[in-house]
Amino acid sequence: VCTSDLLHPERYTKEMLEEERDILIAAGEEGTWLSLFQGKPTKDSGDFFKAADLSFVPTKDWPRQEDLNWYIGTDFAASVKTRSNCTALVPFGLDAKGNIFVAPDAVLARMSSLDAVTKLLDLVKKYKPLWVASEKGPLNSALGPLIRDQMRSRGIYTSILEVHRKIGRAHV
Repeated sequence: VCTSDLLHPERYTKEMLEEERDILIAAGEEGTWLSLFQGKPTKDSGDFFKAADLSFVPTKDWPRQEDLNWYIGTDFAASVKTRSNCTALVPFGLDAKGNIFVAPDAVLARMSSLDAVTKLLDLVKKYKPLWVASEKGPLNSALGPLIRDQMRSRGIYTSILEVHRKIGRAHV
């Protein structure tokens, strides 16, 4: 732990943090250490997807869009303030071999709830996903009626799969 890495030096000394880090890492909770004490939600090398396992394939070399099973992962932000999290809308296709193709028009931006839902339904219309994954919780519960209302008014429908989040892991 570098002294410059201390997020709250008045509260946690370098020694206290080193002890906490060693305990969490020994327990297999490096993600908890990084998010709670270092202000980084994931390791630089990745959490679910490791950088070494990824490769860039130009879209011209992708399978045809209709040959992929499409899904959209979402992470809605609660605010549009400049220091807030961004909303993420990530369409990805899965081929018969299990390869994942992340669409180039994935979204990571600060936007209002209505703008996020509008963009989500634009992506649903384009990719026709088998389902959209959304974290179960108060924010998505609040957005649910807006999403359903916009689906009805635009005539664009999809299944919404709510996933439960646990630190470091997502569970359906």
